[in-house]
Amino acid sequence: MGLILTERYVAQLKALLPLGSAWTRDIGSNLHRFLEGVAVEAARIHDRADDLRAEMDPGRCTELLTEWEAVWGLPSACTGPLATLGAR
Repeated sequence: MGLILTERYVAQLKALLPLGSAWTRDIGSNLHRFLEGVAVEAARIHDRADDLRAEMDPGRCTELLTEWEAVWGLPSACTGPLATLGAR
């Protein structure tokens, strides 16, 4: 997960805060550290969504390859067993 992506989420979360002295945006404040924790998780979910988007392409997938093979009825009697990931 990228530090830049996390920092972007922190900035977005800070922009959503109401104005006022109770909502200090200073780096190192308790609120900033809390927002960093939320941003780390948001960036992790963002990265995971990117991974799953790549899995939608059967030519690039690795994690969902078994599911794609089941949809296509593979391995079949014509193809025989496919041992390696590259062969699959």
